Amino acid sequence: MSILLLWLGLLADGVHWERDYDAAFAKAKERNVPVLLCFNMDGEVASDSTALRLYRDPAFVERSRDFVCLIASTETHETRAEAIGDEMIQACARFGALTCKEHLKVEIRASEEFVGKDSVISPQHVLISPGRLVLARKAYQASLQEIFKMMTMAEKAVSKGVDEDETRRLRELMELARERNSERRDPAIAELGGMANVEARDFLFDLTEAREMAATRVAAIDALAQKGNYDALPILTDLLKDKSVQIVQHAIVAIEHLELPAAVPTLLKMWKRKPKTVLAKELPRALAKSSPHDERVREAILKELKRSKDQQVELATIVAAAELPDEDGEILARLEKKLGDRNGNVRGITVWVLGATKRKEAEPLLRELLEKDSNAEVRECIEAALRNMALEGKEEDAAFVRMFERFVTDDIER
Repeated sequence: MSILLLWLGLLADGVHWERDYDAAFAKAKERNVPVLLCFNMDGEVASDSTALRLYRDPAFVERSRDFVCLIASTETHETRAEAIGDEMIQACARFGALTCKEHLKVEIRASEEFVGKDSVISPQHVLISPGRLVLARKAYQASLQEIFKMMTMAEKAVSKGVDEDETRRLRELMELARERNSERRDPAIAELGGMANVEARDFLFDLTEAREMAATRVAAIDALAQKGNYDALPILTDLLKDKSVQIVQHAIVAIEHLELPAAVPTLLKMWKRKPKTVLAKELPRALAKSSPHDERVREAILKELKRSKDQQVELATIVAAAELPDEDGEILARLEKKLGDRNGNVRGITVWVLGATKRKEAEPLLRELLEKDSNAEVRECIEAALRNMALEGKEEDAAFVRMFERFVTDDIER
C-alpha cells in the first residue's frame, strides 16, 4: 500500500522540469548528474503518447529524479495554477512544473546548441553531461525500457560508476568481437550494440575503421543500424567515402534504418555522382526512409522513375516511391505506367508495392492487369496483392510479403 501511495504521489507531482536552461546545467554540475533533454511537439501521435503517457508513468517520474530534466516545445498549451517552491505560476498543463514561455525558451536554446534547427525531430531524447557533451541521442518514439537504457548509459559515463559484472562481460565481448570465427564474433558485436554503455558504443565505432577485417566492420555497421540512432550518423556518413563497396553498401542500408533527415544532403550528393549499380540501388530507399516529406527526395525519386536506365535501380526506386506521401496522385500515376512495362520484374514489383501499401484506388488497375497479363508470376502476385489489400489495418498476408523476393534481390537483409 505504501509503494502505491508513493507512486501516486510521484505521478501527481510529475517530472521536475527545469525552468531555466543555463540553471539546469549549473544544477547538473553541482549534483554531477546528466541532463535529460526532451523535445516534444503537439498533434503528432508519438509525441502525444510520450508527453501524456511516458512522462507521466510513475516509473519514469521516479527515475527522472536522478537527472536534471529539460523539456523543449514550441507550442502553447492550456495552463493550470501550480505551486513551484514558494511561487505560484500558471504552469503548462501538458508538462507541468514550468510555463509554456519557459519551455519555448528551452527549445530555442537547446535546438541551437545540440541539434540544429533543421534537424529537430520530435519526440527526441538527448542525454548530456554537466559539461555539455552529448552522451546519447535518439529520435522518434522510445519505450520506457529504451529511455532507461539511455539514462543508465549516461549516468555511468558521468559518475564513472563501475559494475563489475557488466565490465567483465564487456571485456569478454570486446575480445570475441575481434575473432575470425563469425559464429562467435557476430553475436558478440550484436550484443555490444544493445548495451547501455558508452565504452561499448565507442568500441563499436572503432570496429568500423579500415584497419579491422571487412567482416568485423560489416557486423559493427549492422549493429549501429537502429532507428533514431543519432550517435551513429556521423560514423556512417563518413563510411560512405570508404574504398570498399561492401562497406559503403552496408553503411547506406544502416542509414536507411536510422530514418534521420540529416542524412539526406549526403545521400543526394552521392546519388548525383552516379555510383555503381550495387550502391545506386540502395540509395532510393535510404532517401525515402530518411525523409519521405522532403521535396528534394521526392524530386529525385520521381526523376529516376521516369527515366531509369538500370533495372536494379529502377526496381529499388519503385519500392522507395511507395514510402512517399502522394496527395496529388503523381506517384500512383508513375506506378500505373510501370504496370504496363515490358519487363515482368518491373510489373511484378509495382504490383507488390501497391498491394503492400494497400492503395485501394489501385485495385481497378490490378484487376485489369490480371485479365491481360501473360506472366504467371505477375498474375499470382496480383491475386495475392488483392487479398492483402482486403485485410484490415496492418494485418498482412505472409505469402504475399514473401513474393517481394521473386522480383528484387536484396544483397543485405533488412
